[in-house]
This record gives sequence, C-alpha cells and structure tokens, in this order.
Amino acid sequence: MTVSVSLASSNNMAGSLNTDIGASHKLNLHNAATTILATMTYAAATGTVSTVAGAEAITYSEASYTDDETPAVAGTVSYATIATSADLEVVRFSDPTNELGLSSTSILTTEPVRVTTDIVIKLPNSTA
Repeated sequence: MTVSVSLASSNNMAGSLNTDIGASHKLNLHNAATTILATMTYAAATGTVSTVAGAEAITYSEASYTDDETPAVAGTVSYATIATSADLEVVRFSDPTNELGLSSTSILTTEPVRVTTDIVIKLPNSTA
C-alpha cells in the first residue's frame, strides 16, 4: 500500500514530529527483548525539515550526537528508536541496518558506538 498526503499535510506532520522529538533527544539501539544496548544523545537545535524526493524529511546532524563510549549491554541490534529526553518513544526504525545505515548490528561493551551519518526521518510522499 502506498500512502500519499497533500504537501500541506506533509509539512504539518514534519513540523509536529520535529516538535515532539525536540532539540534534546536520544537515539537508542535495542535488542529483540527491548533492552537498550546503546544510547547516543542529541544536543542541538531541532532537526531540519526539507523536501526529499517528493516527501518531507527531518534530518538530524550526525555531528550533534554524543557517542556512547561504554555501551551497558552487549548484543545484536533488532530495532532503533528516537526518544525524547524524558525517554518517551517517538519514532521506531524496524530495520536499522537499512533505515539508519548501521555498519554493524553487533554491540560490544568494549567498543564505542557512534552515529556516523545524518539521521533522516522520511514522511509519506506528498501529492503536491
């Protein structure tokens, strides 16, 4: 099923989602049992809303994420979330390898975890 919305609605969704996520959020990597393996915090202005290939997108700069130098739990990443600073989940990435470009889904407690590319949330295509 393909979903399309008006450009105005797409803009509204992007703005609302950007506000819900806020300027200070967390990118959490979870295992299948929902345990958080690693957390990278974002400390910058809210994301940048733009149009990408006919759809609104929110981009969060990789340079604004703080590395998780000592992940608490080792394991395999099954999904990722963006949560508010109060730990309320706002966005879930069910396929973090493709959706976030993870180079590996293996987390070790002896290796730092870093965001090495901008995080982009793409909304449905607009009908313009």
